[in-house]
Amino acid sequence: MAETSVKIMQCLLADKGILKIERIGVGIGILLYNQAKKIGIGIHTLAPQADSINPANPAKLADTAVVLALNLFENEGTAPPF
Repeated sequence: MAETSVKIMQCLLADKGILKIERIGVGIGILLYNQAKKIGIGIHTLAPQADSINPANPAKLADTAVVLALNLFENEGTAPPF
């Protein structure tokens, strides 16, 4: 079975197999799933909020990582509400 492993400061989409977040220590792990499309997104962030409008890595911080994940869903043809 395929496995998608989300490492620190990543936001990854999986459309088959297992989606897991690796080694959550002091970070935040978020899993989103669209049952109709059978796709999931895993996010592994370090902190809740960005200090700047455009951080170098939007997956690093929860507020920008969730926006990134929602954009990935939309790119796959999934429109809100999820």
